[in-house]
Amino acid sequence: MRLSIRTKNALGEEFQSYTPSFSVSLASPPPRVHLPVSSTWALRNYLYLPLDFAKGMCGGTSVGAHGSVPVGIVNVGGKLAFRARSGPIGTECHWKVATNRLDTGWVLHMNFRVRRIGDKCKTTDGSTPQFDFSALRHLTILNDGEYSLFTNLNFSGEAFKLVGLRCDPTLSNDHEVIVEMVSASVSTKSLARDDCDWRCAFR
Repeated sequence: MRLSIRTKNALGEEFQSYTPSFSVSLASPPPRVHLPVSSTWALRNYLYLPLDFAKGMCGGTSVGAHGSVPVGIVNVGGKLAFRARSGPIGTECHWKVATNRLDTGWVLHMNFRVRRIGDKCKTTDGSTPQFDFSALRHLTILNDGEYSLFTNLNFSGEAFKLVGLRCDPTLSNDHEVIVEMVSASVSTKSLARDDCDWRCAFR
């Protein structure tokens, strides 16, 4: 790189001078360090997950001709999940999520999957396909079925709506929708200690 400078001397004469050539290197920032969460069910202890709206069975056990099925916030093979089943009066359940324990500089990444049994249950406008929390209120799930949702959760003490589930009225509890947190990780710019696992992200 070489710079030219145009200036005037004391007599008002204009002249141009040149600096010696020099090189500039632009380095990209180092990649963030990611630490996987060993069990998303264990992550529940670090999240605040209040029930925001409830109609029908949004917790406990759904009992019907198709068996007894745990509903609400449930453990599915070590994964944190939200499940709703159909029933005679219909079901609608919304949950919020927040963490006021995520330390400054850390980010929590969550990967969700939606699965359904039958066609009477679905996710609702409370759920979100892709978001960071600064834009969460403006994003909704636009279609149903089995697909992945990706989220970034930054430090915030306020709860935002995360999952909304709805089932139409049916004679039995034979329809289902479940949102599973299939994986999660935390990331930071640099680790303060070499022995950190994902719990280092939380105070």
